[in-house]
Amino acid sequence: MEVKGGHNRKCTVMICECLGTALFIYGIIMTGTASTIPFSLFASILLFGAITGGHFNPAVSLGVFLGEGKNYGENFGFLMLIWLGQFLGGGLAMGLSYLSLFDTQPPPTTVPAALVPRLCPQEYPVHEGITDCDNWDGRGEYHFAWQVLVNEIVCTFIFVSVILMVKLGDGYVQVTKDGISGALGVALTLLAMITTGGKLGACYNPAVAVTLTGNAVTFLDDETGYLKHYAPYYFIGPLLGAALAGVFHITHKNVL
Repeated sequence: MEVKGGHNRKCTVMICECLGTALFIYGIIMTGTASTIPFSLFASILLFGAITGGHFNPAVSLGVFLGEGKNYGENFGFLMLIWLGQFLGGGLAMGLSYLSLFDTQPPPTTVPAALVPRLCPQEYPVHEGITDCDNWDGRGEYHFAWQVLVNEIVCTFIFVSVILMVKLGDGYVQVTKDGISGALGVALTLLAMITTGGKLGACYNPAVAVTLTGNAVTFLDDETGYLKHYAPYYFIGPLLGAALAGVFHITHKNVL
């Protein structure tokens, strides 16, 4: 994996990926505002990026793993270790947010609170008595699943492709030696992708998908299952998009 000296300090990389992911997702849960998400990522990259490469996203790690185009057998175990750290970081973020918010939320039987981010399509016509993002038609059927999946694949592909050009671009994309310009570019790309896919519940990060779903189910009523229904699409879509980005990067590098 593209982490300087990473194979010699795997546990350190895993722990820092855990802490960076926790900081990133904690910011998402606590603010619940899409425009602040890139700044949480930027902070995590500045704090831990020099140690880990600044992934904090299983999809990004997969894209880097594939995009390097070499040593897959040697790097696979390292990828699994990084993924473990990232998902543990999501659990840590959920635990910290629970300690911060457990006395500020209404009981689960009441209307969902605005402070609890929900990972599902937004701003679509709804039926009477149904919350604003479950897209449930009253007969147990949901809509927009394929739209969510396509949006996650396309936007993650763009997001991870930009990251690969910054991290593995072999000089084609110039960044400052301290990495700040690269981190800023990644954060701005994420902001653009969130703006692009916001109506479909932009995620682009499997660790975020698992954590936000678990956090929302903890706080909110989920009688119709809408909080869990879209989670698989937000989980699988980014991985597919990242895999495509990794293959595209190898092809792009070989052409150049």
